[in-house]
Amino acid sequence: MDRRTAQEGVGGAGPAVLGVGFVAQNRVPVRIRWMVFGVTWPLWPALLVMPVVGVLIGVPARRRSARRR
Repeated sequence: MDRRTAQEGVGGAGPAVLGVGFVAQNRVPVRIRWMVFGVTWPLWPALLVMPVVGVLIGVPARRRSARRR
């Protein structure tokens, strides 16, 4: 293993440790209600999924409004 590969491995360990800490601290179940739908999830997947859902809804809406101009 050369020096650069070792440095990349150490650089990848930091985010992995932070990710494990994030999941460990956010295991509390939360109730998410939207209109008539509801789900109970641990907090960490909810925090990761909601921005993705926002982008999936926002990108097509933005493209549609850009075409109208």
